[in-house]
Amino acid sequence: SEPDDYADKYKQWELEDLPILPDQMKYKVSKGKAGQFKTVKNLLKQADRIIIATDPDREGENIAYSIFKLCGREVWQIPKKRLWINSLQSKEIQRGFKELREAEETYSYFKEAETRQVSDWIIGMNFTRFLTLIMQKRGIDGVW
Repeated sequence: SEPDDYADKYKQWELEDLPILPDQMKYKVSKGKAGQFKTVKNLLKQADRIIIATDPDREGENIAYSIFKLCGREVWQIPKKRLWINSLQSKEIQRGFKELREAEETYSYFKEAETRQVSDWIIGMNFTRFLTLIMQKRGIDGVW
């Protein structure tokens, strides 16, 4: 979410408001993705088990768990397994489904990606506003 999703005062960029350090990060579905997200959310709510099949890395875990977070507690509570494959070859996919991992085994990858995501937000949002305001004071337009 953008800073002004946290408080109206952030609609105007002011040095006095920096740093912006939310108590809890807010997440929302990107514009244009609401319909697709609603479909996925409804399907997840109907599931009795979820197989996470995103890319086998930190960002893949982040994508899956970010979707779960936006779906709410009821989806979060559904048992999950993890498909962990590095190839889309038929044999590898079949092997992966035969050897599904417990989702908890790779959950730490999500926590790592989430931590990076939050730090990117904090540094990016604050530094962009700070540098832009300093440059504007010097007569240089644009967002920095």
